[in-house]
Amino acid sequence: MRAGTRARASMASCRPRSLSVMARLFLMAVAVVAALAALWVDAKIIKLVTLARHGSRAPNQPVTLLCPNNPNIYRYSAPFGELTVLGMRQARDLGKHLRRIYVGDRKWLPEHYGELNKNFSGFYGVFWSDSATRCLQTSIAFGQGLFPPQPVTSHDSFDPHEDFTGPLPLPVHSTFKKQDNLFVAPKADCRPLRDEDNRKFVLGPGAQIMRENRALIRYISDICGFDLMQLSPEDRVTHIKEVADLLDFDNEQGFKPMPGLTPEVFERTRSLAHELLMRRLYDTDRKVTYWAGGFTQRLVSDLWKGVKQDREGAGIMPLYTSYNAHRELLYAMIELLNWHFDLDGQPKFQHTTQLPPGTTMFFELHRRESTLADGRLKRKQVPHAYYMKQFLWTPQHGRVEIKMHGCSHALNCSLGDFFGSIHEHIQRTGTFQEICHVGENKTLTEQECLAKSFSEAKEAELTSEKLRSLLSFNSDDTMLQSPMARSAIPQMPLAGSDDAPTVDRFPAWLHFGSGILCGLAVGFCGILLKARLPPMSGRAHVRDTYRAIE
Repeated sequence: MRAGTRARASMASCRPRSLSVMARLFLMAVAVVAALAALWVDAKIIKLVTLARHGSRAPNQPVTLLCPNNPNIYRYSAPFGELTVLGMRQARDLGKHLRRIYVGDRKWLPEHYGELNKNFSGFYGVFWSDSATRCLQTSIAFGQGLFPPQPVTSHDSFDPHEDFTGPLPLPVHSTFKKQDNLFVAPKADCRPLRDEDNRKFVLGPGAQIMRENRALIRYISDICGFDLMQLSPEDRVTHIKEVADLLDFDNEQGFKPMPGLTPEVFERTRSLAHELLMRRLYDTDRKVTYWAGGFTQRLVSDLWKGVKQDREGAGIMPLYTSYNAHRELLYAMIELLNWHFDLDGQPKFQHTTQLPPGTTMFFELHRRESTLADGRLKRKQVPHAYYMKQFLWTPQHGRVEIKMHGCSHALNCSLGDFFGSIHEHIQRTGTFQEICHVGENKTLTEQECLAKSFSEAKEAELTSEKLRSLLSFNSDDTMLQSPMARSAIPQMPLAGSDDAPTVDRFPAWLHFGSGILCGLAVGFCGILLKARLPPMSGRAHVRDTYRAIE
């Protein structure tokens, strides 16, 4: 009994000592992490690009023929194909979302539209839109959410007391559809190739899908009052999307389902339309490239100019660029960038769910600061000095951070990995200009298309060869291997350099000093804990400690 009592007492006396060892090890680990965190601090966002789908709209006019039995067709209080009140509200909510994050929380964009960027000869943001009415409406409603109506006084007018109160008219840039390779290349210079690919799909995989869903198509035809099977194979594939959109928009508006439409039929119709769209437009890398069109090059250009702006401290580009387009461009970029996500309540095909109206892709460019050595990153560290954070926002699901497959880091994708993924895709397929033979008996020459795409940056001289040079790099080596990038990397000013751009940040010595103080404080706490506990001597105590834990 006494031996057992002594054994239990020995075990009890070992427990606090074992915990003290674990506590001290934990505190030492915290100190190391705190010191390292103080050496590497994420800088503010330096560039933002968004690509949005237009808001909810009225159905397109063909549904009057395709589904005349639907009593909701004329209840939208909006012209065919244009934004409804719900769609305007969705676009405005997107603007409010950006205002809350980038104006309120981060204080990165200005409070008022009239505040000019001191490093740029204009406003902090530029707004681009597809020429379709619903896309232009989305851009305007979005601007009213980003910069809500407020009194503005002009001190330069003839009447200094003249005030303007109301929605501010944001300038929105657009291009005629038949010449718009930025947003709708398949309807511009890639149209002949698109038509040829559509015919091949309709006669091949499309025909098989239609045979597998013949019963569903027959049922939809009966309740709509029009036989979809009497259409040509190509029209049948594309017009099922029109009917599915009608049913989707009815549901979004809260209208009563048309007679005969059960929840099961509704979901199956949506899934069929989504599968047909994804397989018809994006079943090969080549299709993905030309459906993304000039936007891929524009995105790379915007981000690279953000790096140049941050490196040189000069106003080369605005901080924020907004693009509003159709769902087809968003799907193409999602496929090209290999985004994987799952939105609740939306039909899914492979790794992508359907994008509801108002869906927006966010591309944030950040710079990671270093206080190591003399404040400059070594050449091999440059690919990781800048990194991307990517988000998807929808009116129903809010903001979701996206992991881009192919990036070495789970969420913060280094700019080297981001550009590398795009470069690998373009290497497999060629540029959309090469695929679509832009400049060969087309409306515009290749040089004119590129000049148009980059006109807002005044870089009309950037030919396709120079753009491919900009994209030609190996992400495993350095971030950019083009001559322009190689010459710029050694002189890239970062935290602590004399020619670094002025931004709001703590000095480098303060980060380093805070890490040292944190480590000393944690060490002092460890000394106090050790002083309050009886010392452990010999290996017997360690052995008894593990036995007590077991």
